[in-house]
Amino acid sequence: MAKDKNFHGVVAHQKVDNIPSLQVLAFMKKDESLKNIPFIIIIENITKDDIDYYKAMGIAEIFEIPFNPLEVFLAITNKLKDAKGKEVVKQILNEAKKDKSILLKIIELIKKLFGKK
Repeated sequence: MAKDKNFHGVVAHQKVDNIPSLQVLAFMKKDESLKNIPFIIIIENITKDDIDYYKAMGIAEIFEIPFNPLEVFLAITNKLKDAKGKEVVKQILNEAKKDKSILLKIIELIKKLFGKK
């Protein structure tokens, strides 16, 4: 993340490569260029206390497994629009239009990662 900042959102489980997601989020919040990137967490058996805790820590959205990948995509685009403006989101989506398979690849990857068919 420190070297390659060419991403627009993070979708993670409670741990990323055996590192707690909140540690990754804390790193992002310290970096001025990363602090407005939406961080979404995917959790199994979520409770209201989990939601309250993660929201208080700065998680943009929380989704319970199973989840709809389209909802995750929309959450990222809405958070980006709020943080960076509508024009930035339009530019990002127009770039993706050049290769429509990018979105399909992302959705398929998310489905594979979380066992959704």
